[in-house]
Amino acid sequence: MVAEFIAGMDQAECLAWFRGQGVTVGPIYDAAQLLQDPHVAERGVYLQVADAGQPATVMHNITPRLSGTPGGLRRSAPRRGEHTAQLLAELGADAEEIRRLSEQGSIECG
Repeated sequence: MVAEFIAGMDQAECLAWFRGQGVTVGPIYDAAQLLQDPHVAERGVYLQVADAGQPATVMHNITPRLSGTPGGLRRSAPRRGEHTAQLLAELGADAEEIRRLSEQGSIECG
């Protein structure tokens, strides 16, 4: 019944109607809409983080951000496979085993 009722409205009309009825509502966004929302931008929810030689990546900011201990990003997220060899070595794999696994496509080292 509700789906049928709202199907005839676009998002703005639907939000306006429900707000007019005193209902607490908000839009459901796709990723592009979320990044364009003025409130999300003002709050700094997402950042563009540049990494050496790589295009900037959109990343979620530190949450929560506290005034006394605000936190911050020290580096971007690792690239796929960036730490694979190091982690496998820490788990006891030798360089030859890591090379073999990489060559057969079982792991990615970057």
